[in-house]
This record gives sequence, structure tokens and C-alpha cells, in this order.
Amino acid sequence: SCVCVSPDVKPQQDFFPLTVEYREKSSSAGRIPGNFFRREGRPSEREILVSRLTDRPIRPLFPKEFLNEVQVFSTVFSADNENNPDVMSINGASAALHISKVPFHGPIGAVRVGLFDGEFVVNPSMPDMARSQLDLVIAGTRNAILMVEGQADEVSEETMVKALEFGHEYIKQICDTIEELRRRVGVEKMAYSPREVLPDVEGHVANLTADRLTEIMSIAEKHPREALLAAQTAIAASELNQIGHIDLHANE
Repeated sequence: SCVCVSPDVKPQQDFFPLTVEYREKSSSAGRIPGNFFRREGRPSEREILVSRLTDRPIRPLFPKEFLNEVQVFSTVFSADNENNPDVMSINGASAALHISKVPFHGPIGAVRVGLFDGEFVVNPSMPDMARSQLDLVIAGTRNAILMVEGQADEVSEETMVKALEFGHEYIKQICDTIEELRRRVGVEKMAYSPREVLPDVEGHVANLTADRLTEIMSIAEKHPREALLAAQTAIAASELNQIGHIDLHANE
């Protein structure tokens, strides 16, 4: 996994642009793409799902005020069809973020827990998972579980809780390993300037739009609703501009 971060925030940007992409190269299994161009195509359904699996536990761990664009890429260069690389994508992304200059409240770890004849197994092989009663992916920090995804064959609630506790013990070990990696090769975290928001802006916006928005959002027809919403947004922006809260021409 690798991480890229933009040095600055784009003007008027008010959200955190995080991109997570997981790709499985055909060459990792010793194959050549079977299309006419012999090149990698668009992401498969599995690659999209693993990208989401990687995104979910790391997204909440960035500082709320941090709005620089961040891109995380997990690429499979070698696969043996024995060990599922989806969990490794989460661990790799966590390690890459933690040793990088990107502000990140990590590290996190991830494991897959299987259940065989009443015994839990961490990160079973792909062939073994075919006979497991439980397929549970757990991700979290050393102190808490952040994400759980999986499926089970009529597993009791008590067994599920034990599986979470079992998996979290291994997550702690992964987090400790990534912490040690940062101590050895980590770089200083970058400085960033939180965007200043005037404390009375939210109140002004509510006073200008609350009643009207309630009325607009009750309109069932899409196009009339969107037209009125755009008009109300323009009115509110104009009034906020007049009292000095925003500059409508900042991007011109």
C-alpha cells in the first residue's frame, strides 16, 4: 500500500477528499489480462468491495479539520490463492498512513476470524474458509473495534461476541507491530491549518433557511424542488455575503 497527500486545501473546499483504491494485478497470479488490449481494465466488483472494506475503518481516524486530499492505493503484486489479500489491504493502508506525514489517529489492524468445530482460527486459508461456520472481518485500533463485516451459519450471539474478542487480541498485536514500524521509519506528521468557521454562521443560515427549506423539501416533484432549493441557496448566500460571512466571488 502507498499513500499520497496534497500539500494544500483547494479554495472553498468544505469536505475531506479521501480516495481508496484496491487493485489485483493479473500478473500477481501469473496471468495476462484476457481482453483485446492485454491491459488491466476497470476495477472488478471484488476490487470495489475490498476498496470499500479498506476505506471504512480508516476514514473516521483522520482529524475532522483535515481537508487535504488523500489517496490510498493497495496493489496486489503476488497472490498464492491461499491467503486472502483483502485483510492485508486494510493492514497495509494502516501501516502506510501511520508512517507517513498524513495526520492519522491510528494505527488500526484487521483480521479474518473463522470457526471450525467450535474453535476460532485467525486468518484461515481461502480453501479452509469454504467449510467455516463463520467468516468475520474485524478491524480496529488497540482500544476499540471500528468495523465488523461477515457472514455466519446460525452462529449464536455468544459465539459472535467471543469471535470479536478473539479477533481483537490479534488486532492489538498488529497495531503494536505498526507502532514499532513507525518508530523505526516514520516521518514527522505534516502541519495543517484548520479552517476557521465564524461561530454565528450556522445560526444565520438557520434563520435564513430553516422554515423555507422545510417547505421546499416537502415538494414531491424533483425538478420543481431542486429549482426552489437552488433559488433559496442563492438568496441565503447573497445575504451572508452582504453581512461579510462569505465571498461569492472567491472562485472567480
